Amino acid sequence: FGSDEGRCRLWATFGVMGGYMQPQGHLQVLNNMIDFGMDPQEALDAPRFCLTRREDAGPSYSFDVHNVQCCLEDGISEAVAGELKGMGHEVCHPVKGHARAVFGRGQIIRRDEETGLLSCGSDSRGDG
Repeated sequence: FGSDEGRCRLWATFGVMGGYMQPQGHLQVLNNMIDFGMDPQEALDAPRFCLTRREDAGPSYSFDVHNVQCCLEDGISEAVAGELKGMGHEVCHPVKGHARAVFGRGQIIRRDEETGLLSCGSDSRGDG
């Protein structure tokens, strides 16, 4: 994943499981490593957000903008939650304890292209 002069080279292998959270978690973890320079463990430990169905939203196949809530994990500031609420979003914050399962669980192995050194991370939200 990634390229160097047209040649593809392995940069990382990773996964974040968890229903609606899976694609959201993948992007958040990648964003943390690429844009914020986090190592794999830091990327997994960082607080997450999850767009999910409201519990009162009806049938599980009914997922649209009218029945979505934004869950913010403990560690995301109250100011951010307040800004989202001010924009009209339905926000659940802070999500703590066992309820953090909504944010999925992930593991990462990343390879340093220069040294070949492998670094890894395992999500503290799961069994590690």
